[in-house]
Amino acid sequence: MLVIKKEDILFTVTFRCPDCKRLVVDDDVAISRATYPKLIFICRHCQALIEIDLEELGIS
Repeated sequence: MLVIKKEDILFTVTFRCPDCKRLVVDDDVAISRATYPKLIFICRHCQALIEIDLEELGIS
């Protein structure tokens, strides 16, 4: 499950960490040209590196 809520150019992203399965909510996410089409997060619970590919999800 991935939820992206757009507010101007910033996003709120909510998803479950694939490692620890806990809910991750990150506010004020901006899509970086350096990493596009991927969003990169670090889980606040288990410190796992998480990459979300927007093109794979059909979001561009």
